[in-house]
Amino acid sequence: MTPADRRRTVAESAPIPLTACGTPSPQVLRVTQEAPQRRDVRYDSRAEQAALPVEIHYSDGTALEALLILTPGQVELFRIKLDQAIAQRRESGR
Repeated sequence: MTPADRRRTVAESAPIPLTACGTPSPQVLRVTQEAPQRRDVRYDSRAEQAALPVEIHYSDGTALEALLILTPGQVELFRIKLDQAIAQRRESGR
């Protein structure tokens, strides 16, 4: 299965009603925000992946710690996008 097929399969599947701790719930929880944690990013050279610790916030007010796993290309894309955000903030005078 290619990455595109995986994305399509996930996108086409119905959301699974779970609570933040993974137990069945009568209501579907939505992710409202992901925020990086104040912990170091780890790079695994054998797997060629970076692991960024994040906190995932849900619509019911709960939050879970997780790892955002990124390929080298995704890390570079994040760097570019964050550089753009920093430049826009500077241009706004803040």
